[in-house]
Amino acid sequence: MIRTISHTVLVLTLLMTGCHRADTRTASPHANAEQGSPPTEATDEQAPTIQDGPRAPAVVRWVRLEQRGSRLELRAEVVKQSPFTAPLAVQVQVPAGVRLVEGSEAWEVPADAPQGIHARELAFTIDAASSEPIQLTADAQGAGFGVHAVDAFRVNGSDKSLTREGERQGPMPQPVGPAVKVGNTDFGNTIPSP
Repeated sequence: MIRTISHTVLVLTLLMTGCHRADTRTASPHANAEQGSPPTEATDEQAPTIQDGPRAPAVVRWVRLEQRGSRLELRAEVVKQSPFTAPLAVQVQVPAGVRLVEGSEAWEVPADAPQGIHARELAFTIDAASSEPIQLTADAQGAGFGVHAVDAFRVNGSDKSLTREGERQGPMPQPVGPAVKVGNTDFGNTIPSP
């Protein structure tokens, strides 16, 4: 008798748990927040977009302000995209042939800093061409999580022109691999690995 009641309770619990789930057909209210438009409902015809996916808790980026002769001015931006309870340690690594002449090589974005952009302006003198980039990194560690963000600017050639590392040179790869379909969602063709 007790065994039958236990099985019945177990089956009912599994049925109720399986039937009660989050409605995955409704888009997150934050999915379109950046575009300033109201949230929309997803339908079977709409495929998920990259904006619907998870975002990094923090990113860093270099913004080129000005370059005159051998002087280069950059803005280091640390974008805190979600709240977390650890400070972000920001570090600038300067390669040989480049000197930081204004600003600091290291600083911290406090744990209680609001979400958004935290920027510092830096100036460099380029004494010699360098094959290594000027690196900007931010790191944070807390209980059960870690954040690591990197961006770099490369100083190329004797004219000291600057190009952002990672910018794609040449044509973009085309999705010519097999199509991926999960349930009713068709993600399209894949991009084969080289």
